[in-house]
Parts: sequence; C-alpha cells; structure tokens
Amino acid sequence: MSSIKQPFETGGEPIPAGHGTDTGGAGEALAGFETRLLSELQTVVAERAAAAGREAGRGSGRAAAGRAWPRRAAVTGALSAALAAGLAVTLTVTSTGGGIRPVGRHFAPATTVAAVLDNAAIAALGEPAVTPRPGQFVYTKMRLADYQPRHHGFPAERVSQTVESWKSVSGKHLGSRVISGPTTRTTRMVESACVHGFVQPAIPFGKQHCAARQFAAYKPWLPTTAAGMRAYLEKGPRDGPPAQSMLETGYDLLTKVYLTPAQQAAVYHALARVPGLTLVRKVTDILGRAGVGIRSRAAPGLTWTAIFDPATFKLLGTDIEPVGRGYDRTAMAVQPTIVDKVGQRP
Repeated sequence: MSSIKQPFETGGEPIPAGHGTDTGGAGEALAGFETRLLSELQTVVAERAAAAGREAGRGSGRAAAGRAWPRRAAVTGALSAALAAGLAVTLTVTSTGGGIRPVGRHFAPATTVAAVLDNAAIAALGEPAVTPRPGQFVYTKMRLADYQPRHHGFPAERVSQTVESWKSVSGKHLGSRVISGPTTRTTRMVESACVHGFVQPAIPFGKQHCAARQFAAYKPWLPTTAAGMRAYLEKGPRDGPPAQSMLETGYDLLTKVYLTPAQQAAVYHALARVPGLTLVRKVTDILGRAGVGIRSRAAPGLTWTAIFDPATFKLLGTDIEPVGRGYDRTAMAVQPTIVDKVGQRP
C-alpha cells in the first residue's frame, strides 16, 4: 500500500457521490443506459463462466449444486462458457438505429463517482484478455513526484523519479527495478521471487520459506465478481477510513499486478458502491494529463485522489494532498504489460 504524504492544487472542488446533473440530453441518457446494461451483462457472463469452470473441475460424477442469481438471467454450463469465449465479439458493440458502434465511445456522463467507476469497468472489459506464460514478466513504469516544504530547520525537499519494474508472472523468477530521475542517481535493484520454495535474494538472517503466489504479478485466482472483489478489498490493510483503505488497495492491484479484464472491472464495480468517496471534476496528473478524480478524505486536511482519463476512463495516477504541507503524486506512464524478459520494454 502506498504511503500517505502531502498537497498540490488540483483545480476543482469535490462533488458528493451520487449528485450532479446530466445535461447530455436523451441521446446520452440512452447511451448511458445501454452501457450500464452491457456492463451488468458482462459481469453476469464473467460470474457464470467462473462458476462453470469450478463445476467442471469437480468432475462429471458429481452433481453441481444450484445457485440462485436474483434479478439476472439464468445462463449456465456450456452456454456461459461460449458466451465468455465470444465476449470480445458479441459484447463490445451495441446496436441502435440499424448501426453498430463500439461501447467505449458511449460512456455514461461522468457526473457521479459510480458513473466514473462503472465507465472504467466498461473500458476494462473492452480490453483483450491475455494469459501470460509462467516465465514472462509484468512491466510497469511509474512517475513519482514528492515535495516536502521546509520544516523544523530542515530544508525543503523535492524529488522526481521514474520507477520501472519487471516482476515475475509466476513469482518464481527474479525480476528487476530501475529507479532514475533528475534528482536521483540511477539505482538498480532485484525484485524478489520465490525460487524453489525459498525467498530470493536470501534475507540476511537465513532462508525463508515462501509460496510462489506471494510474489506472482499475475493472480488469476483473484475474484472476478463485484461482491467477491469487495470482500477481498475489505480484507486489505487499514491505514484510515474503510473507503480510503479499499481505494488504495484497489489502486495497488490495478497498478502493480496484471489483472484480467474481468478482475479490473470487478475492482471498479466494487469501488463504485463504496460510500465516502467524492467526485472531482477537474484534476491534472504530474504528466500534465487532464482527468476526473475519485477522492477519499483519509484524515482531516488530507485527501487521496485517483485520476482517470475523462474520455477513455483509463486510470492515470494519484494525488495525495495535505493542504499547505507538500504533496505526493504518481502517474502511470505505462500500464502493467506482459513482456518476455527482464529489461524488455513494450
């Protein structure tokens, strides 16, 4: 979980979640309805596909226990698997007026926290699903900016860094991290892994047993449903109010791990129903990209804001802003991406 530090003017006052007026007219309202309906259908298909996979794994000799799905269409067995397999083709377009259009171009108006996060889920489900090989790595590139004003006789400190990381998909291979920047000497470090059942590089006081999934940068076992992901996020570290903890835990997953499209959507759908978050209409990340923010008030005078592209609803970065004392800002220069080896860039 990222540390909470200090502020920068983002230009925009928070708007309470659930408020705001849609001025886009009937066309946008219809498009918003369609995309929300599509998102719900995609979630159902993902849930059913996961359930079908679990039932198949139990063997043909066992009868599958029934499960109720209130207020949703019943899709079972081979049909759900077929729907999941064809998701990229059959569920990424909607038709109106005899035409076919990409879903991503008709997001709901970004007037509430739930609308922004549901749009982010729709965008995630529109991405291709990739199953990496165990020997591959997850590459990420982050930009960090930190400012601490002068205090208690210590001079002001300003840090700007770029952090590139290669983490093992399976958790069984050593990775690498490179930290560079105008205020930092380039530093190379080893990303730890679980090699033959032990943590590598070895800790100073002896060997430490481990499980590979502890270090895996690809976690297909994580939930793919909103309810399952919310339960997972609620178990995360608690360094503040529940909304803050869940937002940070979700952000760490989205920026440090390669999640499937269904897992990403589950994170966004789970966060969309978390009380205590507010919308910030205009905010700019440290790369100068304009965005819309989802904000949590972690403590008196302390805000933590996740920033999304207002057109594509891709996650851009964060602002941590205790007013008057400094700031801690991050930006995703490269989203988690699969590469074949350490040192390779997409």
